[in-house]
Amino acid sequence: MKNMFLFAVTVLGYFGVWRYLGGMPESESEYVFRLGMLALLCAPFNINGNVWTVLGNATSPRSVYSIFSFYQYAKKNAGMIFSFLSYQKARGGDAIVLLGVSCCQKANDAAGVFIGFSFYQDSGRESCVFCGVSCYQQTLGHALTCAGFSVYQEGYYSVETKFGLALYQVVENDKGKRTRSIALFSELHIEDEKDESAPRHCGGGTYN
Repeated sequence: MKNMFLFAVTVLGYFGVWRYLGGMPESESEYVFRLGMLALLCAPFNINGNVWTVLGNATSPRSVYSIFSFYQYAKKNAGMIFSFLSYQKARGGDAIVLLGVSCCQKANDAAGVFIGFSFYQDSGRESCVFCGVSCYQQTLGHALTCAGFSVYQEGYYSVETKFGLALYQVVENDKGKRTRSIALFSELHIEDEKDESAPRHCGGGTYN
């Protein structure tokens, strides 16, 4: 029922945009053509519990995949190729955007934007922006901005801006808390906090 509602709202929304940009349909057949085309592009096709759509917005008891969407809610994975101010929630898996602007990503496992701008990421395993700008990253695992600029990063195990600048980084877990500001090419984790007078050991432990 929710997908039917999202389908109707999406089609009407795109129809209004098309009418505004392309003018009023000149005949009934043009009305039918526009509505038919939009219905096909926005339809949430359910295949064995996974929902596939081109431009639609959808929920799924499993996963949702699209070329472009504004809203995705899935109990497993949520993924789209292009995004503009989109919202994704993947309760049991990953929330992924390949290219564009992500407004909010919440994921049980990984939240990621490959190339683009991310306003907010909250994940259970990893929050990542491969190339672009990240405003806020929070995770129970690792937060990473590979190449770009990060405003705020908070992670349980580690935070990292590999090739770029982070304004503020926080790592906090049961071992303690560390922060770092205006960090360039920075990786921060609790294991860095050691007593300099203590003897060093090689190969004695592993980093998560």
